[in-house]
Amino acid sequence: MSKGRPSTPSRAREATGEDAVRRAEQLVAMHVLDRAWSEHLALIEDIREGIHLQRYGGRDPLTEFQRQIIEAFAAMMARVETETVQVFKRLQADGTTIDLSRVGLGGSTATWTYLINDDPFSPLVTSLLASRTLTSAVGILAVLHWPVTLGVTIAVFFRRWLSRRRARED
Repeated sequence: MSKGRPSTPSRAREATGEDAVRRAEQLVAMHVLDRAWSEHLALIEDIREGIHLQRYGGRDPLTEFQRQIIEAFAAMMARVETETVQVFKRLQADGTTIDLSRVGLGGSTATWTYLINDDPFSPLVTSLLASRTLTSAVGILAVLHWPVTLGVTIAVFFRRWLSRRRARED
């Protein structure tokens, strides 16, 4: 900007007053933040859906999840700051008001959120996923699902008994 020329916020302050500019700044910031937060939550959901695959790479899924969402949050905040400035620069003062509809701020917006206790894994499953031995995990799951384990065990023994009986008859 050149020295003698006032910036856009200064011109808007002169035309509409300090309160109108401050209100426009808040609305623009909230609009941009609301959109960015919705996108961030969708990204977190995408990360969460595939985070179990990190175990195959030898990484701890919880640590990797936290690392990814912290990086995503930092990127989102930088994007919010940049986009807020860009949107605010496009605003124009119309007499005593600032035209917010020009930048798409007219109606209300909604953001979806997570429940605080939204955990897809029970503590037992999480501890099983964290264990390094497959045998102990399968053993524990077999004990927890004893009706299925019992049915499979009976079926295996019955098949073996039938095959032995047929072998004797032949």
